[in-house]
Amino acid sequence: MIHTAFGMSTAVVVAVVVVVVVAVVVAVVVVVVVVVVVVAIVVAVAVEVAVAVAVAAAVTVAVTVAVVKQRHEHSL
Repeated sequence: MIHTAFGMSTAVVVAVVVVVVVAVVVAVVVVVVVVVVVVAIVVAVAVEVAVAVAVAAAVTVAVTVAVVKQRHEHSL
């Protein structure tokens, strides 16, 4: 067996490096998944808010038009 400067065999060093690399990759994947989920939630909420605002605007316009028409008819 070949020994490193710290007295560990190269097999142990390789095993430690592999474990660290796998841990880092898993951590990165978890972070990416969390970011994707958060972005999806934010987009979904933004779409719901946009739809709600559009519906509110449409209802406001429809009510305003109806009121104006009614007042116009009564004024004739």
